[in-house]
This record gives sequence, structure tokens and C-alpha cells, in this order.
Amino acid sequence: MLSGYLGTGLALVVVEVIAIWVRSGYQGLFRVNAALLSAPLALSFLSLVGLRYIFTVPAALEANWIFKMTEGQDNTGWLAGVRKMMWLTVLCPLFGAALPVYAWLWGWKTAALHLSFSLLLSLFLTQLLLLRFFKVPFTCSYLPAKANLKSLWAVYLVAFVTYSYTMSELEFWLLQRPVRMFVFYGLSLPIIWTLVSIRKNQEQLAGRLIYEEIPEPAVLTLDLCQ
Repeated sequence: MLSGYLGTGLALVVVEVIAIWVRSGYQGLFRVNAALLSAPLALSFLSLVGLRYIFTVPAALEANWIFKMTEGQDNTGWLAGVRKMMWLTVLCPLFGAALPVYAWLWGWKTAALHLSFSLLLSLFLTQLLLLRFFKVPFTCSYLPAKANLKSLWAVYLVAFVTYSYTMSELEFWLLQRPVRMFVFYGLSLPIIWTLVSIRKNQEQLAGRLIYEEIPEPAVLTLDLCQ
């Protein structure tokens, strides 16, 4: 499943590169443009969303007893490990591989500014995806109907377009004057800090981790007493 998400992202990047080559020749790749700026954003979005989804699919549900037995009172360490795994398996390899490519195309200064912008957005997306996520990956029962993908696909599509392409257009404008980039960082960091605080409060209030998804009731009642 994760390969499917990554393959989709790589296909979109290849299409963008071919389109630039057809319009401007290979010289177009050496000019800063929004199409190439969107490449790491598209890949990071699909990779992180793909990971977040497959975390909910159990690998061997009957073996989750070991996590139940070793779970302690403070589960923040477990959940911090989930975030670190997303960063180490997705963000670090992706941006580590992209840095020399962009440095070769546009120079180290522009490459560093571009990837710092992409990394900031990716960290924001990671925090957003893990809100109300109180599970050890691959250990909880899975209810496909509870995800309600039919009603959420439009939301994910809008989020993907905004994150990958609208933000790349914004970044192209910011790169025209690098001082704009630092102003953007100054405005973005408090938002990310607020999101981190909300996530931490949720984790403290959540208590125990979730191992069994509860299906939605077929009939909702008001539980009124007569």
C-alpha cells in the first residue's frame, strides 16, 4: 500500500519534469519554477498520508497482547516513537536525496531555502496527521467503514492540491526575496507550536492506547430518561 502512495507521487513528479522539458528544454530544469518546487511536497504528502493510513491496518492482531502487557501509565514515549519513525523513514531519506539534486540545479543557497520550507510544511503535516492518534501502529483492529473514505476523498484532494501546488506557488514568490522566507518562518513556527501543544494535551487526556476500534452504532439514541 505504501508503494502505491510513493508510486503515485513519483509519477506526478515525472510528469512535471517531462512537461518542463517539453516547454523549455533541459534548460528549464535549471531555472527555479513552481513545478519543480512542488516535487518534494507532493512526495512528502503522499508518503506521510500513506503511512498514517497503513498504521491503522493490523499486521497480526492476535499478537498485540505483548503491547497491552508492556503498556505503562505514560504512553507519550510510544507515540513519540511513531513521529520519529515517520521522520526517519520518510522525511530524512526524501530531503536527504533531494538536497544534492536541487543544489546541482539551483545552487546550495536556493536548495537549502527550498528544502527548509518543505521540511517545515512536512513537520506541520506530521503533527496534524497524528492528532487524536492513540495507537501503536499495526496493532489495532481495523474498521474500513469507519474511515468513510467516500465522503473524505474530496477533502484529501483539496488538501493535496493546496499542500503541494498552492504552497509551491507561495514558495516561488517567497524565493524572489529570501527575507520573505524568514518572515514566513516567523509566522509559521507559532502555529506549529500551538499544534504541538494541542497534540500533547490530547495525549495526556487520552489515557490508555487503543487496540480495539468500536464500530459506530446502527441507530443513535438520545438516552433520555422517562
